[in-house]
Formats: sequence, C-alpha cells, structure tokens
Amino acid sequence: MNRMRFFITALVITLALQVQAKKPRVERIDPPAWWTGMKNPDLQLMVYGKNIAETTPEITYNG
Repeated sequence: MNRMRFFITALVITLALQVQAKKPRVERIDPPAWWTGMKNPDLQLMVYGKNIAETTPEITYNG
C-alpha cells in the first residue's frame, strides 16, 4: 500500500512539474524603448523566451 501511495505521489508531482515547465515565459522584448505616439508608426518587436512560439500575441489598447 505504501508503494502505491509513493508511486501516485511521484506521478502527480512529475505531471505538475511538466505542466509548469511548458508555460511560455517572456524573458526580453526588443527594442526596450518604444511607446505610443512614436514618430515612425511601424513597429516590430522581438520577443524572446522559453516556449514563446506556443503563444498568440495580442495587444489591448483603446487609443
């Protein structure tokens, strides 16, 4: 019975760590100095991070 509890506990911990490890995380955005009302209206941002390709970029701005 103790072996079964240990196995189930280890399995749950392993699955929880795998789910957390796959979360996308933004580490850096280039250029670091950009703002609304810039002189050049075209802007391209470079986003770096783990599993960043699995995200969908979205900007919410009412202006």
